[in-house]
Amino acid sequence: MGYQGRYRAFGLIISLLLLFGLAATVLAPGAEAASSAYSPPSGSWSRFQSDLNAAEGLASGSGITIALLSTGADTSVTGLSGKVTNGPDYIFAPQASQTDMFGTVMAGFILGEPGITAGIAPDARILALRTEPDASEPGAQAWYNSTSGDQVQAEANAIRYAAGHGAQVIVLDYGTIDSPDPLLLSAVSDALSKNVVLVAPAFLAGDAQSWRYLYPEGLPGVIGVNPVMLPGGTAPDASVSGQVQSNNSVLISAPADAVVASATFDLDNFGSAVGFVAGTVALIKQRFPSLSPALVARALAMSARYHPSGGYSTTYGFGVLDPNDAILDAGTLAKLTPAAPAGAPGVVAAGAHFGTPPGVISALPPVGTTASVCWGLIVVGSVLFVTSLVLLVRRRRPPAGPPLPQRSGTPQFTPAYAGQPFPGQPFPGQPFPGQPFPGQEYPGAPGYPAQNQPPQDPAAAPYQPLPFRQPAYPTRPNWSSLPPPPGVPPSPAPPSPVPPPSVPPSPVPSASGPPSPALAPWESAPPSPSPAPWEPAPPSAGRPPWETAPQPADPPESAKRKGWFDPR
Repeated sequence: MGYQGRYRAFGLIISLLLLFGLAATVLAPGAEAASSAYSPPSGSWSRFQSDLNAAEGLASGSGITIALLSTGADTSVTGLSGKVTNGPDYIFAPQASQTDMFGTVMAGFILGEPGITAGIAPDARILALRTEPDASEPGAQAWYNSTSGDQVQAEANAIRYAAGHGAQVIVLDYGTIDSPDPLLLSAVSDALSKNVVLVAPAFLAGDAQSWRYLYPEGLPGVIGVNPVMLPGGTAPDASVSGQVQSNNSVLISAPADAVVASATFDLDNFGSAVGFVAGTVALIKQRFPSLSPALVARALAMSARYHPSGGYSTTYGFGVLDPNDAILDAGTLAKLTPAAPAGAPGVVAAGAHFGTPPGVISALPPVGTTASVCWGLIVVGSVLFVTSLVLLVRRRRPPAGPPLPQRSGTPQFTPAYAGQPFPGQPFPGQPFPGQPFPGQEYPGAPGYPAQNQPPQDPAAAPYQPLPFRQPAYPTRPNWSSLPPPPGVPPSPAPPSPVPPPSVPPSPVPSASGPPSPALAPWESAPPSPSPAPWEPAPPSAGRPPWETAPQPADPPESAKRKGWFDPR
């Protein structure tokens, strides 16, 4: 494996470690819940009833108003007359009798009905606000499926109304809003600022994703409740196992066991769980009316029984509600003061060294072994990932050598500008310099007509000069064969020169020699060996190069006068 191969393998291992750490962190809550199934012990229902009876001996809810945001209530039911008041109707008017609607049943469960149920906070008062239709009403399903925003508007307006009309506890029954709408967030903040405690069920999201937050139970300050079946009680009509939220909005669990709520109906699952928690909060607020909503939630978490593994579970919160211990722990929290009085024992002046700070009360889930391992893997994976990036980015650089020699002076070659021909090269479309353009006649010799040359193909041999062809000229006439002009006696033939004995005589070509070979139309006869009239005669043997041969004698004046003369 080469250098690059080793680093690729190293980077792959680091990436896998990092991904494993991230996946373990994401899946840690689900893995923890799966590995340790939550199950209250046998007899836990009897224990819960005993705790509830003890709590009712400490408080009864006197002076506390519980706002019930649901379907509205029938105030004519036995036991509810004088204790239940219907507020504004924020949706359409009831389309059926309210006697058996959920709001009426919940009010009877909290306040109790004589001879049927004792109730949880029998001396409290109920403010019933209609914010949703009952499932039995015509048009209920269309209202729940509507996306017009009427549900959010009704819920927000009802919260503000309840907080502004003396309610210390608000029970929210509608919890299927997927986002923290500004109207809802503002209404919840207004209620918390008035020291009002809000309780809501942690219904499962519509897409069956248990980790998804719903609102208003997902808002800070709202107590989210999930149901849990306690052994020894009456099993509910339908199990809600796997139908609850599993996120940090769940603070506590309460019994999902079926309980008698009225003469005709029982409550179970979310109905009974939320009723138990809301009644317990009313008892706490009676004993400690100034206790903040955050400390009320802390009292519920501190007093819970059957803590899940690790102390907290996103499905069951801090455990099962214990009404009696919740009131006792609320008393402990109520005694806490934000600042010690000046001069009290152990109090130091402002600006002095305060020593070791007290322990912080945290509502966050504790860190377990699985979470510690996951965070460790994330840290190790992050360090290795950064290291791998540094190693992969680095490149081997060649060793530094001596500097390259630099040429001094003017460059020997200066490139021509684009589109400009180099010196000596033809312009576009012109063959080689000195040659005619295609179709142009080749210049003839002085005194002779121009001769036609065949057009040349520049693409055949670009910038290739054609072989120079010496133009042919007419043969020199033989003056001796011409007849003399009329009236002029013929001149005697000159004697033939006798060559030296050592040199054989040169043959004299006849004027009527053999015919020339056939030539192309554009070619002329080969030139005569005789020099042209304008060319000087070749130097005679034995003479210096700068001397010329003697010129022949001029013809007689009579010949010149008659127009006949030797052009030589």
